[in-house]
This record gives sequence, structure tokens and C-alpha cells, in this order.
Amino acid sequence: DYVEKRQFCYCFSLKCGIITLGILLLIDFFLEVVNLFYIADNEYFEAIYLYIYIALVVLFAVSAGLFFYYLVAKDSPSSRAVIPWALLIAAIANFLIAIWIIVYFTSIYPHDKVYVSRVEKGDSGYEHDDEDDDYSAKKKKPKYSKQSKPNYIIAKVLTPIINGLAYLLFFCVTRDWVKRHENQQRAHG
Repeated sequence: DYVEKRQFCYCFSLKCGIITLGILLLIDFFLEVVNLFYIADNEYFEAIYLYIYIALVVLFAVSAGLFFYYLVAKDSPSSRAVIPWALLIAAIANFLIAIWIIVYFTSIYPHDKVYVSRVEKGDSGYEHDDEDDDYSAKKKKPKYSKQSKPNYIIAKVLTPIINGLAYLLFFCVTRDWVKRHENQQRAHG
């Protein structure tokens, strides 16, 4: 039996680090789903941007599903075997999201500035006329702030690239970890 001597962040077992990374992957997926709602709500983004972004998040959902399977399944060689693939799919999805953001805003987006929905503290995020008591019947318009294309692209692309690199790094680590524990029913450390 192989006993793991490598550690995660010099103080935790590698298995603990892999589980922590899986939880962070699930949080990252949840944040991408929330981001879809902001994209869908923005009237300045074309439908093609939303549809392709949804397709990429579905790819990310496959990754999250595989990692969730590992977290809830009994520890075995077959359940551990999905971890590297989940991380590789997550890395690919993140890199494709970053590429899609760059392509859309440099080639397809028709405006010079990017209009981003904003919500102020204590505000519903919609404009309405205070003099009109029945403003719920009136069509509500979201408030937008302007950002330059380069600033928006950098802000939106940085996180997927960093996450993709982290998932790619841990793909290599977990692939080795799975291989070392392939003959064990339960992975220790």
C-alpha cells in the first residue's frame, strides 16, 4: 500500500487539498451561473454572446458534476479516476470562456464602451419615476455604467485564466495522485 507523504500547502494532506479544490470548483461554477443572469439581463449584449456563454457553462457543469460525484461517492479507484478529468474539463471551459469574452468584445460587440448593469446599495437596480405610485406596471429599465472595452475584457478574463491555470496544475497533481492510489480501495492522505 502506498502512503502519501506529499502535502498541500505544507500542512494538509493532498486528499484534503483536492477536496478543497473541488469545493472551490463548485463555487466557481455557481458564480458563472450567476454571471449568466447578469449577461441575460443586459440589453446591450447580443443573444449570441449569451448562448455561447451558456454552452461553455454547460461544459463547466459537466466538470462540476464529475467532481460532485467524487465528493458524494464512496472513496474507490473508480470514483477517484474522475477527478483529473473534472479538472481538465474545468480548465478547458475556463480557457474557452476567456477566449469567448475576448473574441466577442473585440470583434462582435457593436459599442465603443461596454455597458454593465449596476445596482446601488439599497436600490433594486431599476430606474423608476418616484411620482408614479404604480411604477410596477411601468416597464423598468436597468441602470448601466460604462467601461472601456480593454478594462472590461481584462476584468472578466483574468479570473477564468487564473482558474484555468490552477485547474490545469491540479490536473497534473491529481492524475499522479490517482495513479499512485489506483490499487487501494481507500486513498489515505
